[in-house]
Amino acid sequence: MDPARLAPLTGTYALTPAISISISVRDSTLWMASGTRPAQRLYALTDQLFVVHGRRGVWVFERGADGNVTNLVYWRDNNGVRWRRT
Repeated sequence: MDPARLAPLTGTYALTPAISISISVRDSTLWMASGTRPAQRLYALTDQLFVVHGRRGVWVFERGADGNVTNLVYWRDNNGVRWRRT
């Protein structure tokens, strides 16, 4: 995927004030890191829908009315967990 299309997705997303994840671009791919855990590669299904190999569920980047990314939602077993962009 074109890194220029991935750049708007990068940033920090918080579940709570103490729990957050960081999304970055490396090797034309998105990577997700949390705390001291090793970064995990996000594989694109579309330009806003991603999966992590070996894990159930999908990660969906939501955009606001202005077109900017506002949330990252982890959908698993019909339950969405919303991470807000900080």
